[in-house]
Amino acid sequence: QWAPLGAQRLGAGGRRLGRRLGPYLPAFEVRVPRNRRFDVVVLYGILSRKSNSLLGPVDETWRYDEAFEPSNPWAQRAMFGMCENLPVELRVVQARCWIHELRSRLVYGLSRPFPSRTFHEDANEWYGSNLMSGQSLTWMDNGRVRACRFEFVVDVSFLAGADAI
Repeated sequence: QWAPLGAQRLGAGGRRLGRRLGPYLPAFEVRVPRNRRFDVVVLYGILSRKSNSLLGPVDETWRYDEAFEPSNPWAQRAMFGMCENLPVELRVVQARCWIHELRSRLVYGLSRPFPSRTFHEDANEWYGSNLMSGQSLTWMDNGRVRACRFEFVVDVSFLAGADAI
């Protein structure tokens, strides 16, 4: 689910439940029409091939990064932090961050801590109840998160040249 930055959903007693679509005024003036905004995708846990072959078959287009350990609490904090407090200069108007959904489920829905010490089990539960987000934003392999993506829409036109950006 796309969420405007800063929008919050409140539950019983005013508890924050997580981000939602709704009215949102960014900290800057939005200038680019929605249909011309630029999308930025950040991947964790995926490595691209080392070189491009001009002749012959392609042996590898991508592979999992074995050094990516999303079960590590510091990795979870880093992924969560990437979507929090984005600098205004980046001109982000929308963010799609699955780790927010997982955190909201754990902290507000299940009263469990985040970062999770049982990350893969928790991610599997979240994945099963959020197939749209889960399938489009995470790569699962044998019940483990092997890679993931975060998507941002920025107030920059895809028609702008490199000098304008």
